[in-house]
Amino acid sequence: MTGGVPPVTITCTSDSGDFFSIGPPTTVTCTATDSAPPQPLSILDTPAISEALNVSATFTVTVIDTEPPVIEDLPDLVRTTPGDPVSVMFPLPSASDNSGIPPIVTCDTAPGSMFSIGVATVTCVATDDAGNIASSSFTVTVTVQGSTPPPPPTNQLPQTGGAPTTIILIAAGLLMVGLLLRRSRHHVG
Repeated sequence: MTGGVPPVTITCTSDSGDFFSIGPPTTVTCTATDSAPPQPLSILDTPAISEALNVSATFTVTVIDTEPPVIEDLPDLVRTTPGDPVSVMFPLPSASDNSGIPPIVTCDTAPGSMFSIGVATVTCVATDDAGNIASSSFTVTVTVQGSTPPPPPTNQLPQTGGAPTTIILIAAGLLMVGLLLRRSRHHVG
């Protein structure tokens, strides 16, 4: 602000550092009042009115939500079945958002869906009002009743051809046969 008689007092409908809600814009009005002595003003027979000079201006504050919601991790599930497939119920994971409005939670496989024998991954997504998303996954393992679930995969390659001692003995035996054949050729010729 320029002009006026200092000091100038500025007041706003919201203070610097105040919290604003996510969503529609908030209008803030600020008024500057100078320190000029009041000037009496009278019109004909009306009483005199006096006030200092003041000027107002407005601006808007819009808070945009870019923070994703928080979604719960569900535990992996194991189900057994006498046949194939089996219906598996599970709760939707809970989710929360910084806006205070609960996000919408959906899963790529609905609770109560049929699962075949094996391992399937279910992914659930939480979406807030601003379109921010967070996801969480869990597995559903279905086994045949009376069987044991398959062991978890390892990073080791399976052995081939038998135990190492058997391979060494076979190699030694082949070497001996080769030496005997070679020796018998030298004696014959």
